Amino acid sequence: MNKKIISLYVTGIGFSEIGKWVFLVAINLKVLAISNSPFSIAILYSLTPLSSLLTNIWSGRVIDRIDKKIILMTINVLRSILIIMVFFTDNIYLIYLFVFFVGVAGAFFGPTSNVFITNNVPQDFRKKFNSILSSVTTGALMTGPALAGIIIAGYNIDFAIFITSLLFLVCSFFIFLIPNNESRKEIERVASSKLAILLSDFRTVRGYFIENKYLLKIIVLFNVSMVLIFSLDSQEATYIKNNLLATERDYGLLMSLAGIGSVVGSIVSTYTPNSISIKHYLGIGSMLGSIGYILFYSSPNIIIAGISFVVLGFFLAYASIGYMTFFQNNIPKEVMGRVGSVIAMIQGAFQIIITFIIGVFSTLISLKVTTVLFSLVALIIAIKLYSIIMNRSNKGVIF
Repeated sequence: MNKKIISLYVTGIGFSEIGKWVFLVAINLKVLAISNSPFSIAILYSLTPLSSLLTNIWSGRVIDRIDKKIILMTINVLRSILIIMVFFTDNIYLIYLFVFFVGVAGAFFGPTSNVFITNNVPQDFRKKFNSILSSVTTGALMTGPALAGIIIAGYNIDFAIFITSLLFLVCSFFIFLIPNNESRKEIERVASSKLAILLSDFRTVRGYFIENKYLLKIIVLFNVSMVLIFSLDSQEATYIKNNLLATERDYGLLMSLAGIGSVVGSIVSTYTPNSISIKHYLGIGSMLGSIGYILFYSSPNIIIAGISFVVLGFFLAYASIGYMTFFQNNIPKEVMGRVGSVIAMIQGAFQIIITFIIGVFSTLISLKVTTVLFSLVALIIAIKLYSIIMNRSNKGVIF
């Protein structure tokens, strides 16, 4: 295995992930400062799943036809340019437009990265490589928000956005240094292959789940619970600033606490006995993660909020690991890609709707009442999921 490829790629992705989290904190605070509206933040959070939803339908064809290294470099340069445009404007509609196209570029990154890793990392080393990469991305969740808080406290929000633009350029530079192992012949061969039509994918996935209804029920309940939770993220900045009266730096540090909880959860899970079934990862992880959100949106002060962030980060790490393992164990390889892409598209559409609903209710009723209510709904669904997993026969499902 070429250690140069590992070090360059992981370092580049590390800068990119840190930049992503710095930008998330900064853009939340910038939009909130301009609008002071929970609904404006909800719109902001809907842009990324919307851009992914619209892009995933056709991006595969582009990825198959173009050199993966060039795509990864171009994506990061484009994100850098779009983010620097955000730096120069206070027009909220232009900010929305630029953030949408940042999301379009980001939608290319995951699928392209997977193909790039497959082309450059030997099969027997991929598990270890992915573990290293996961540690870096999780570490960015800790350092990125903290860095954003420090920069904003020392300078201002726009300077943090400017730094984000530079971090994406640095990522592109490290990818540029990676030797390219993809030949033109390989690209043309892939490009000439027939691509499945979207409707055909839906029919295939529907047919599979008609024959595996118990499996479908578990996947639907888990993903609905997670979509509710992730949609609540859209109101974190508003709640922290308006309800807890915290500073921008406090917001960044609280986000880092969630990262710390996630890192600790991931590490502890590696030492969890094999006798503890994936059932408990899925059920207990999603339930206690939901309780973490209830605790956060009920927090009377910054200390309780910090504790809740550690709790939700820790248990959502377990839930995520449980779901990934459950998915890999039960979805056949020949339909796994199509099942995953269809679930992602439906999940993205659902998340947009829920995020808008939360934004409207938070504006018309109360931010605290709305967020606690939706957290409780997520908890009820997680409890239902756990009861189905524990009280019914496995129906051939592997846990």
